[in-house]
Amino acid sequence: CTDSQMSQKKPYNAGDETEVRKAASESEKFADAEYESLKFIMSDERGMRFIWWLLSECHIYQTSFTGNSQTFFLEGERNVGLKVMDRLHRQHLKDYLRMVQIHAEEDDS
Repeated sequence: CTDSQMSQKKPYNAGDETEVRKAASESEKFADAEYESLKFIMSDERGMRFIWWLLSECHIYQTSFTGNSQTFFLEGERNVGLKVMDRLHRQHLKDYLRMVQIHAEEDDS
């Protein structure tokens, strides 16, 4: 967008029912796309392997306290992992459980 295009955009009006419905519809489309994307990732073992790695890198089952400012950085990583974990639990629990089972079997061998 150029500056002139941005200045021509009218601001969002939360009192306009049409604008509110349009924003809600766009939000639902985005949420549906996120759901479908994660579903696609979790439908393949390679995708599950990536999600497993991501959750491991986020240290969700470890303390983030270090006693210094590094705690803030680690807590940021952990927060991302918890958001991914929440989404998996709420929307793709069966796939998540299958991923855990696959990695548990790999650890046993």
